[in-house]
Amino acid sequence: MEQKRVIAYIDGFNLYYGMKSASFRRYYWLDFVKLASAFVKSDEALSHTYYFTSRVSASAADPQKERRQNAYLEAVETLRDCTVVYGNFLHKKSKCFRCSYPFVRAEEKMTDVNIAVQMLTDAYDEECDVTLLISADSDLVPPIRFIKRRKIEQEIRVAFPPKRKSFDLEQVADSKRDIWKSTLKASQMPDIIQVAPGSWCLDFKAGKVALKKRRRLRRGGRQPCGSTARGAWLKDFPQNPRCQAGLFIYN
Repeated sequence: MEQKRVIAYIDGFNLYYGMKSASFRRYYWLDFVKLASAFVKSDEALSHTYYFTSRVSASAADPQKERRQNAYLEAVETLRDCTVVYGNFLHKKSKCFRCSYPFVRAEEKMTDVNIAVQMLTDAYDEECDVTLLISADSDLVPPIRFIKRRKIEQEIRVAFPPKRKSFDLEQVADSKRDIWKSTLKASQMPDIIQVAPGSWCLDFKAGKVALKKRRRLRRGGRQPCGSTARGAWLKDFPQNPRCQAGLFIYN
């Protein structure tokens, strides 16, 4: 009997903020193919995984976030049958509702549109038998309704990130699951990833060790918290200067 084909569509920021709300930061080093495979049945095969995100920029509050994300995306691009699809950030001027202090707010755009377009394209081209959506964004209800209205024979399966729910998605999906801590723990990438043959590695474990060192220094009051103190404690750990993925992801 031929296996059913599954394509996974992962809403990167929806998953990220759900994990952040649940204090699951230690599991940020996610292998999306493993995560999607956790929701694939024995008579099915995961044919492809799409990861939708946008590139962030460094800010005064977090000058290292761009570097963290770049390191992570390089690791994700080593995964088999996984495609990263990029949206963008739109910067809007805003004011504090209490004191009217002006500031610039970044809003992530295009992810829901990109997911909808890819889902509809794969449905029309009959690329899969099961659509696995990892998101709790109710903006994705219309493309699912469209697929069902066109009577395309396809199962719609939704997996909600931690601390995220959508009643509207539950109503249109054929089945729904929650992503638990145990699933995230079992879906981690290796500590060390070879980016390319004969090239440099991303070392997640070394970064975790360095982070623990910083936390000890912070508790002892020997160094202040913040990016200006990072160079001092990082020198204590001999490692490839480009092998700091764990530090910039895990932090």
